[in-house]
Amino acid sequence: MLRYALMLLQAAAKKADAKTSTSAGAATTPRRKTKWIDRRSKKLIRNNGKDVFTFDKQPACALCHVRFRYQQDFAVHKETQLHKDRLKWQQMVEWYEAEGHPRRQRTEEDEWNWYVDKVLKPRCNATGESLERAILGARKAVVSESPLHNAGLEAVSVKPEIVEPRDQRWPGSKKV
Repeated sequence: MLRYALMLLQAAAKKADAKTSTSAGAATTPRRKTKWIDRRSKKLIRNNGKDVFTFDKQPACALCHVRFRYQQDFAVHKETQLHKDRLKWQQMVEWYEAEGHPRRQRTEEDEWNWYVDKVLKPRCNATGESLERAILGARKAVVSESPLHNAGLEAVSVKPEIVEPRDQRWPGSKKV
């Protein structure tokens, strides 16, 4: 019995020591204020208030090589300067292929015929040289600049309308 009472007294003494120890006292002391206090708003506005497309529903502009994560960006994309410039470029390339290049070829052919008639034939008559030989000497390489002339510019080869992806492998797979 005495031994049991002694064990209880020792256990009570250990509990009292634990209460007065430094680790327990550190929890009861007030904390100092940190030097930097975050005064920013704690209210979190996700995605700056924009509505997000789910990943499989994200539309894309194939002309500008852009996918849209936010619905507001998608709505105003056609008014952006990038999209307008790309549309102008595509229209210019289409015009050049349809009208500009054939017109330039006709003009160059007309100029060449005028040169042969008005310059080379009189010169050949005066010098006695054959016309074929004069034509071979007069033909020079002409650099005609087209929209694709500058190698730094890459031609746009897609349609200007906005297409939506069929799956996550866009732009590798076309939407059917």
